[in-house]
Amino acid sequence: MTREDWNLLILGSAGGRRLTPAQHQKCLFLLGRAYPDRVQTEDWYRFRPHNYGAFDSAVYEDAERMYKDGLVDITRSQWGWKEYSATDLGLEKARELESELPANVRKYLAELVAWARSLSFEQLIRAVYETYPETKTTSVFEDAR
Repeated sequence: MTREDWNLLILGSAGGRRLTPAQHQKCLFLLGRAYPDRVQTEDWYRFRPHNYGAFDSAVYEDAERMYKDGLVDITRSQWGWKEYSATDLGLEKARELESELPANVRKYLAELVAWARSLSFEQLIRAVYETYPETKTTSVFEDAR
């Protein structure tokens, strides 16, 4: 699978509901950490510490390409940032991709996305910092470093 496939799988695991930029980034980052041998191919995202932890702008570039293909919907939140969700076509493709995965990976994707969506922005960022402190080296949270 390509990194774009994994990106769609994350969005598909939200079942058509929107993911914020932080949820989107952190889910892909954590997926790569949980299953490095499966997902971290040559073209995998190169997450680096950024203002709010692990970040790679290619996550959004891939989502934009999938938007053009009709797989992803991109909307603006009331605060002005972009939010991402799988379209009906994207959900269909995600289900096809999901069928190729072992049960434990499918379960992890569902639980990961549900977990990320259940947390506030600050809780999510701090949870990732706690497990991966190297991602907070350039954090803008005053007490994070």
